[in-house]
Amino acid sequence: ENVAAILRNKLLRLPIKVFEALQVMSCFGVKVDQDVLSILSGSDQFDELISSLGYAIQEGMIEKRNETTYGFAHDTIQQAVYEYLPEACMKEFHFKIGMQLVRALRGFVTPEFLQCNSITFLAIDQMNRACDGTDPNRLDTRIKNTLASLNLKAAERAIDLADASSALSHVRFGLQFVGDTGWSLCYEICLRLHEAACLANYLNSSPDEVLKHFEEIINHATKFEDKIKANCIMIKSSASGNIKGAINSAFIILNQLGESFPSVATPEDIQNAIASIREFHCDDPKEKIMNSPELTDTKKLWSLKLMDHIFPYLHMMSSNLLILISARMLKISFQHGFAPESASGFFCYSYSLISTFNDIEEGYRWAKLALVVLERFNAPSLSPKVKICITMFVSIWKEPVQSSVVDFLRLHQEALLVGDIEFAAISSKGYIHHGFISGSSLATIERECAAISLEMMQSNQMHGLFWCMNHHAMIMALNGKQGRDPFAVYKNGSINNYHDALAYAETTGRRRLVRAIYSNRLVEAFFFGRYSEAMDMAEKYRNESEISMPIEHVLNSFLEGLTAFHLARSESCSRWMELGENSIHSFRSWAVHSAWNFDNKLFLLEAESYFCHGQYDKAEEKYQSAIESSRLHRFVHEEGLACELFGSFCKTRGKLSKHIELMARARDCYKKWEAYGLLEKDCFKNCDTSCDSIIPGLSIGNEKGDSP
Repeated sequence: ENVAAILRNKLLRLPIKVFEALQVMSCFGVKVDQDVLSILSGSDQFDELISSLGYAIQEGMIEKRNETTYGFAHDTIQQAVYEYLPEACMKEFHFKIGMQLVRALRGFVTPEFLQCNSITFLAIDQMNRACDGTDPNRLDTRIKNTLASLNLKAAERAIDLADASSALSHVRFGLQFVGDTGWSLCYEICLRLHEAACLANYLNSSPDEVLKHFEEIINHATKFEDKIKANCIMIKSSASGNIKGAINSAFIILNQLGESFPSVATPEDIQNAIASIREFHCDDPKEKIMNSPELTDTKKLWSLKLMDHIFPYLHMMSSNLLILISARMLKISFQHGFAPESASGFFCYSYSLISTFNDIEEGYRWAKLALVVLERFNAPSLSPKVKICITMFVSIWKEPVQSSVVDFLRLHQEALLVGDIEFAAISSKGYIHHGFISGSSLATIERECAAISLEMMQSNQMHGLFWCMNHHAMIMALNGKQGRDPFAVYKNGSINNYHDALAYAETTGRRRLVRAIYSNRLVEAFFFGRYSEAMDMAEKYRNESEISMPIEHVLNSFLEGLTAFHLARSESCSRWMELGENSIHSFRSWAVHSAWNFDNKLFLLEAESYFCHGQYDKAEEKYQSAIESSRLHRFVHEEGLACELFGSFCKTRGKLSKHIELMARARDCYKKWEAYGLLEKDCFKNCDTSCDSIIPGLSIGNEKGDSP
């Protein structure tokens, strides 16, 4: 208190012009650029500003920190100066400063030209602080429209930077300046302010506020085209709770834009769609993409944007309709011109070729063409979304899966930077899932699951949240329950375990989530040796899989095949052998495209098949190959699994010393994987030796004492 009193007395002894100059500075905070002060000193109100600050420097109140910046010597000085005058007087200071900066922008008559430079933001801030809580009607209409336009541009800039809080603040002031007559007197500004409010509230996970501003647009917009952007945002917002409703709304708007689709895609519809795409095949598609005209037809452009919005939901609900969407996007692009959203059409067709027609090479080629579209348009807002989709659904068939884990982390950040919270969440899912398939540390994955679940809950990404909670539960089972309760993050308490999540997914029609739950339960049951339960989950997953070959399908096919061979040895059922051989057939076809990702799994399946057929020498050779391939390609969890199954084989064949060595090696691999829950299985309880010294090329030739 004594220091404050001394400071106050010193301020009061300053010449009045010096004190006013300090008050002007304090309106900007603890520091301000000299360029701003020069603008202000050009007016009659602040003509002695620079010279007065020179006196304040001599008194030690402020300092010139470099050639371009003035700053208060201490934060308490700025606070004391700013709080000296009553609020009303300080608002008047802000108003005078703000008006001088607005005039300096030279956009007084035509606010459309205004640019978002540093002076713009300072002018907006000063005028907003001056008018906060006051009646803006004291300003004439031209000034209010200028200030509304300034706030609009600042809000749109904040949205581009994914700063929802700042965007909402600028929208609030912008709407305050346009007032109740905004729709009639400045229609375009008012429309864009409400659009910005919809998008900022979507980013802020405030669906009720999105709906409020959406209804404002629907009730006042005079043209159908002026309602489309708001409809797009509303579809994204509502999809979190009602995917079917969001899709139906999108198709209604597409029909109004002249792009009609059937409610259910028939085989004939799909054939016609594929045939329409073949019409556009050419020898040099990259050259075609780079040199074709840009799309200018407004309705076609909005159609592309709307289809770009809904394709993720169609992926969850209907692969057949996704094929029709991809074909239509490509048709518009090739016939009417390309746009950034054309990249999504190329990806959707790529995904359909792989998932529906099993054409990996052609699908991979079309995915690369999607990247060419992004290269042409340099579209930062769309780029993370398309790249996340390609990394998640296409790259695994050709590229080492471990490389995608780092890619997902980078793409997650890129998506957040452009405000795409939906695909930031999807990238998080990819990071977790691909990390698991790669054999990443379960402890790391558990921590990431917990953090990502919380992030998804906070951003209202319910699809991602329910998927992540269930994946988290599976990880917890494997690592011996080391971590946090996976379902605790869901605050309403209605989902506490697998069974609750499955019931929720089934009643809400989330078939993709249903399949994910069956997949996770298959993994857990298999690794803990509950083979009948594992097969039950595998069959339920298969029966649900209208959309085939997502990333979990690789893991499911692998574990289902191994489960089938185990059941075939215990039950002598031809059906199990057929399922196992089907898995081998799948992995042989996939290994052609990526030996790195699929060879080790194929070798282990073949080993189990030879075991069932009594071809023991061939089985031993394949077990060895599976272990070595897993080690070389850094799948430590599958190296452990191959050692475990090989060890079981050796025990059956009476090769007990090799059995012990292999089980010890399996145990060590599971330790590296941090799957401590698996170490509690009976098969590991008598394995006291460490295999750290066992060489990778473990030989199991006949030893003295082993059965021939």
